[in-house]
Amino acid sequence: MSRKEVDDWCAIIRQEWIKKKPSGTVFRSKQVFSWVAEGGIELSAADTKPVNASGRQTWRDRLSKALKRLANNGELVHPGLSSHAWKIP
Repeated sequence: MSRKEVDDWCAIIRQEWIKKKPSGTVFRSKQVFSWVAEGGIELSAADTKPVNASGRQTWRDRLSKALKRLANNGELVHPGLSSHAWKIP
C-alpha cells in the first residue's frame, strides 16, 4: 500500500466520515485522528514515517491538511467554537 496524499485523505473523509454523519454534526479534529489511529483506516509504513524532525507522522500531517482543504471547499465549516472544531453543513 502506498502513502496517502492529501487528496486521498479528502476522499476518505468524504466517504467514511462526512457521508456517515448527519448534517449539522459538530466534531473535533482529535476525533478523526483517534478514529484513524484506532484502525479506522489502514495505514502503510510510508504513512507512519515522520514528516519532519518533530516526529509528526505523515498521515497526521496530511489528514490535517485535508480537513483544511475540505473546509476551504465548503464541505466542512468551522462552527466558531475553536480552530479544531468542524461542522458538517
